[in-house]
Amino acid sequence: MPRYALAYDGPTRAAFVAHSGNRKLGDLPVTMTTGDTCPRACPWFGCGCYAECTYVALHWGRLQKGLRGLRWKAFCQEVANLPAGTAWRHNDAGDLPGKGERLNVGKLYRLIESNRGRRGFSYTHKQLLRRKERDAVRFANENGFTINLSADSPDEADALLSLGIAPVVLTWPVLLPRTPNGAAVRLCRHQESGVTCDKCLSCIHAERTHVIQILPHSLRGRQVAQLSKRTGIELRYAPNGDGRLSRWEAGAP
Repeated sequence: MPRYALAYDGPTRAAFVAHSGNRKLGDLPVTMTTGDTCPRACPWFGCGCYAECTYVALHWGRLQKGLRGLRWKAFCQEVANLPAGTAWRHNDAGDLPGKGERLNVGKLYRLIESNRGRRGFSYTHKQLLRRKERDAVRFANENGFTINLSADSPDEADALLSLGIAPVVLTWPVLLPRTPNGAAVRLCRHQESGVTCDKCLSCIHAERTHVIQILPHSLRGRQVAQLSKRTGIELRYAPNGDGRLSRWEAGAP
């Protein structure tokens, strides 16, 4: 497994791709940010993150090594240059600005301002322990840049919803109709029916009250074992035909 995301300790850089070409994202402009932004609290950190284990690692590695990408000010200018009304996905890899668990609110406010008139959206595993960090995320969602809080258990989804600052996305291996506290849960439309992100854009609606669930996917055998241990759910590993990635299924082996 590539480990450069764990070792990198340089200044944050970001890369901008005008058309993703990703079969899930569709034709959205997409970005990635260096791994120094990733919080250790993320359960996928060094334990099966797709950005470390799939083809995305090839591109992320070049960003980590400084072979591509922009400093934050130049990156925000690229966002501001997008045509008005453009929907775009921030952080196909990486997290919001700020090293590890910390959110750099100044850089986030710069990005929010650059996004005005556009429709950016992203996700974060940062725990937002400081009041000013939570206020910045709330401000982003109220001003056109949607930040989804990433939950990795049903209980965590309820806890994040209770903050009242942002919509929530849940990664969990068994389909849920509702969270333990009764919030509605809807499956990612790409996993439900193959709709690409550029056609769906459910994650861009900051005012939504339901939780979007994403089933973990494209995992290898060791990652399936880690997921089973963490969730307490028995999972089985089933390699797919091309030999590069894999799928998994809930149930007895």
